[in-house]
Order: sequence, then C-alpha cells, then structure tokens
Amino acid sequence: DFSAYGVSTSGSGSPAFRFGTSGGIISTGSYYNIQGKFGASSEGQNNSGDNHINFCNIEMNGGGDVGDIQASFRMAGVSDKWTYDITTVRRGSTNGLKCIGYGDLSSAALTTIRFFPYGTGFDAGTFSWTAYSTV
Repeated sequence: DFSAYGVSTSGSGSPAFRFGTSGGIISTGSYYNIQGKFGASSEGQNNSGDNHINFCNIEMNGGGDVGDIQASFRMAGVSDKWTYDITTVRRGSTNGLKCIGYGDLSSAALTTIRFFPYGTGFDAGTFSWTAYSTV
C-alpha cells in the first residue's frame, strides 16, 4: 500500500508507477487500466499497453498541480499479474480520480514498484509505503 500527500511535479508531467522484475523496470507496453474523473465533471480514459501506470493525467498533469494519492497493489493469483487500485484527489479541484488495472510482468516475479515523475521531476510530497509478504 502506498500513500502520498502534497505531491507536485515540476514542469509538465504527472506522477506515475512502474513495476520491476529481476530483468529491470518494465517501461514498455505492459500496463492496462481504466481511469475516471468523478465529481463536478466526469471523464474517462482506457489505457491499453501503456509504458507506465498512468493514473492521474486527466486531472493532475502539470507544474502547480498538488494532489494526494492512495494506492494498493495486489497479486492477482499468479506471480506475474499484479492489480492496482489508485485514488487521487487534486487539491483545489472538485473532482477525484479513480484508476484500476493490472500490469503484465511476462512470466516474471515482481521485485519492485517504482513511483516516479513521468515528466521533469517532483517539487514536493510526503510518501509512505507499507509492504506485506507471504514468504
């Protein structure tokens, strides 16, 4: 589980996640999700075969946008399929964002979940992780 408060990216871009395996960080066509904006205005987007978990670009995608993020990642019964459920709220907006989807790790086991700025960099933010293991 992941929580972030007061996240802001500099310049253009939005916060994003990528999965990693023993072969490295997966940065090509392995992420499939649906994201939707709810609240004062609605909008939806289906991302198929993205190169990152693209969970908040509808509402939080540029310098000056500040938001709070709650994300959960779960193994979907087999080690190479991981689901995610992410809720984001941009401060000052009357909308929220919801993103659900999965990453296809191509028969490899998950070793890493990377949070990064898909764009220039982070200006601010407080992050925390809680990791569980069944091993």
